Amino acid sequence: MLSATAIWIAYLLGTAMVVLSMARIRFARMRFMDGVLIGHAYYICAPMLFILLHGSMPPDFLNTHAYYPFQDIAATAVVIGAIHLTALLHLVTRPGAPAIDRTDRRFLPFIVTIWLSSSAYGFLGSGIASGGHWYLAADAALASNPAFLLIKHVSNFARTAIFGVLVYCVAKGRISRLRAIGLGVVMAFFDLATTFNRITFVYLLIAVLLLYRRNVPMLLALATLVFTMIPTVSNMWPMFRGLVSTTDRSASAIAGAAATAFAHASEDKPLVLTLNGVFESINLVALNHIVRHAGERGLEYRPGEMFIRPVTFYLPKIVWAGRPDNFGTDLGYAINQDRHLALNSTLLGEPYINFGAYWWVGLAVLLLVYEALFRALGRRSQVVGYVGVFVGFAMWRFDPVFGIISMALLAVIIAALRVVPGRFTALPPRRRPSCVKCA
Repeated sequence: MLSATAIWIAYLLGTAMVVLSMARIRFARMRFMDGVLIGHAYYICAPMLFILLHGSMPPDFLNTHAYYPFQDIAATAVVIGAIHLTALLHLVTRPGAPAIDRTDRRFLPFIVTIWLSSSAYGFLGSGIASGGHWYLAADAALASNPAFLLIKHVSNFARTAIFGVLVYCVAKGRISRLRAIGLGVVMAFFDLATTFNRITFVYLLIAVLLLYRRNVPMLLALATLVFTMIPTVSNMWPMFRGLVSTTDRSASAIAGAAATAFAHASEDKPLVLTLNGVFESINLVALNHIVRHAGERGLEYRPGEMFIRPVTFYLPKIVWAGRPDNFGTDLGYAINQDRHLALNSTLLGEPYINFGAYWWVGLAVLLLVYEALFRALGRRSQVVGYVGVFVGFAMWRFDPVFGIISMALLAVIIAALRVVPGRFTALPPRRRPSCVKCA
């Protein structure tokens, strides 16, 4: 059995490799694997540090065991192995030759229009606007309206892609950093109000980190924010969201919900649980459950499904009854016996349930294939690489299907802008690109 010292050494060495790899990211030529690396640092390296320091991660609402990193050696080996693997994959997939950039100047307003339209449809069509519960309303809309699922996919992609497009525009000197951040803040609050979703603020945080990655005072300010104010707000949000969704949404009701949620978030709890609202550390508890119970009923091995599902998810069951189901939903039922609960186990859970001890082979192949596809799609449109950064980041929270959906919608948008009259391709920026200052 590995000693605690050996685990710490392996973790610190791997994390150092990840940090050094992030320092080598080229702002002027960003790509999908950059986002995978950043997402890995956020959803794996950061929470694992606090789990190791605390010695455990409680299961919270999950009906499973707590994760003890120094006792659950198999799960810890997967986590630390993934840290080293991700840093290695980022190293071997170095940026290729500079691509010809013919990105249409209308890309930003076009993607914003798509996002606003799809978000408004989801807000109004699901019944959330008329006071429906944020989760139950969306679930009912998905069950009654087949088109709603497509709209949700489009909206989810667009809210992710917007931040990649904003960073691209700054890198190419199209807009200033402050304007990009201002637009991002407006979009994040709009998305919060219409979907009750916090992920947009995480995208905003990553965008700010990229835009100010050489500005030490800004980085220190962000670090202070992340470890002081954000944990409280993030832990308040689930309860606040649930209470607001079941009230009349008057000013007094909203104030009461905020007070109740704040009192709950202010209760004494271990730091590792406090930071769960920021880094979603609970996902590593779900991963531990998979490693401990893989092969048992409900978590049978499913070789290759992680490659089949992204290219067949759109097929109705009537066409192919054996189409692989959503793994997150199956995991939710396996742990909590709830068919409506989709759990995340980062990008590590599904490769493990597909290939067991050879999970690392499946994950490496998946990421290398996606990197190649994003490069092919972005040969004449560099904005694809910047969007790929946020897609790669988000895949640690979603699953491989999100990557395929994103690439398909990117291809449709690029094709549409090429055939719609009034196209303006990339021209020399009006001012010196911000990437000169930030690279």
